[in-house]
Amino acid sequence: MNVCTIWASVEPLKGREFFAAQKENAETTVRITIRYRSGISPDMRIKYGDKIYEINAIIDVEERHNELQIMCQEFL
Repeated sequence: MNVCTIWASVEPLKGREFFAAQKENAETTVRITIRYRSGISPDMRIKYGDKIYEINAIIDVEERHNELQIMCQEFL
């Protein structure tokens, strides 16, 4: 179920590859910046293009209600 469609800035922060249970996984951490919007929660996911991101943290920058920085991870 889509909640909303909005403009966003997506900035990759780090990438790493690791081996777990004898299979290779890739993990990318990104910061997604959007205009402030109430109702965003960590149990939601973000779709950007064909990628799906799990939300780790939501930061209301300086608690001004101007923008949100959403820290996410994509597992490939």
